[in-house]
Amino acid sequence: MTTFEEQMNKELLKVWEENSVGDENEVYMPKFYSNLLKNKLLFIGINPSFNSSKINNLFKLLTKNQYNANEYFKWTNRENFSTKLSNDLDDKIRKDYPYFKRFREIAEYTQIEWEHIDLFHNRLTKQNKLKEIIFTNKRTRELNKFGKDQIKIFKKIIAHISPQLIVVANALASNIFENEFKVAFKNDAGYHVIQINKKTVPLFFSSMLTGGRALDNYSYKRLKWHIQKALKDVAQTKA
Repeated sequence: MTTFEEQMNKELLKVWEENSVGDENEVYMPKFYSNLLKNKLLFIGINPSFNSSKINNLFKLLTKNQYNANEYFKWTNRENFSTKLSNDLDDKIRKDYPYFKRFREIAEYTQIEWEHIDLFHNRLTKQNKLKEIIFTNKRTRELNKFGKDQIKIFKKIIAHISPQLIVVANALASNIFENEFKVAFKNDAGYHVIQINKKTVPLFFSSMLTGGRALDNYSYKRLKWHIQKALKDVAQTKA
């Protein structure tokens, strides 16, 4: 029996096959999924980064074979590509990579497990390159077919996850998310909400939580407090 994650991975491959994604030698395999956690904290980014040197080091830790990430992840290598190995690498990155540090901290602070997904599945190092791939016009930020097809899959995934609370941890991702979903701002609570599977889910739009342009420490502290408050608001509503 095909799992939900396997079905989404098949749909992603179909999107990559059907859309013009540029020179095949410059295109990488999409980000795939396994064992998505449901009803937890959900952090959303814009797209998976691709640090080839770090992935090469992880290859050495997880396998006895020598791989070159730049070659292994290329779309032209799809016949030899292992989704399981890719997911194992992603799991290791989530546990150790500094980008996820504050996600782990917020989960510990709230005592709720966390999940992370991206709006788009293109493995890239620079956000400007992503804009060229998903927008018909970077100024108006109108999505092209490739971008829209990925958002359709993203919407299925977020409905499946049905999270307790969402944090969109990227300014561009926040802008696109707000355009693609019906969200409302609760003036009395100070955060947005979204309806998912007929339940009201608190939603926080933010810039990146880590990195060179990350949220400052004081804003981060307020965000953690506000997330905890929103979770208590939901609990009280259910009581």
